[in-house]
Amino acid sequence: MRALWLASLGVVGAVSAASGSVIYEDVIYWLPNGQSVVNPTNPPTDAWIKVQETVYDDVQGRAILTTQLGLGLVTGPGVPNAPLNLYAYSITNMNYNNGPFTGGGAGISGFNIVDGWVIPLGIWAPIAANSAWEPAAGNSSPTDYEWDIDANLNGLNGDGIGILLGQTFDSFYLAVPDGTMHGFLNAWAHSWSGGGALEQPASIQIDTVYGLVSGPIPSPGAAALLGLGGLGVIRRRR
Repeated sequence: MRALWLASLGVVGAVSAASGSVIYEDVIYWLPNGQSVVNPTNPPTDAWIKVQETVYDDVQGRAILTTQLGLGLVTGPGVPNAPLNLYAYSITNMNYNNGPFTGGGAGISGFNIVDGWVIPLGIWAPIAANSAWEPAAGNSSPTDYEWDIDANLNGLNGDGIGILLGQTFDSFYLAVPDGTMHGFLNAWAHSWSGGGALEQPASIQIDTVYGLVSGPIPSPGAAALLGLGGLGVIRRRR
């Protein structure tokens, strides 16, 4: 596994309840050397993957989810009743090129945010893409948020065409309780060895690349209880 730069850095600010607004935005590039570059002044052109994350408050996030579900653009649960913050992820395949190591697979067809210590209110994936995605099994776990390609939406992953070279897919959504802290989490993306033609076990995911995304993290007090007392915390401007 390639080393992650800033792997334990938490960039955190308290979320306030500004109605109908964007709370945070981050653009992160995953470079071939294993580093992640966050909100660069001069975006790199050699990155494998670009991830753009936007966090919406309860009013805006609820409206987005209602629209996306109403139009049948995402798969996942209904709009949560509890006040929420909505993380919207956009993924761009810059130089991944159907697998940077083996040349196999069918584009970026798996997106995983690890060490997510906040239990989500819901997670949604796009169905209006090259092939349908779905939230992977086990997303009620506070340690993993994962989306995977599933062309026929039968719960078995690996079939279908993912995010091909030069393409951007959005509508990957994650809802957490309103007021949840915001920081950086480790993440990875991959393709499947069957080239999009087969439903496959997770053990044959290939061409995995690693980086950072911004996401929900626990408050410093909760982090200490979870054994995350070493998480670096600084405040940043919205």
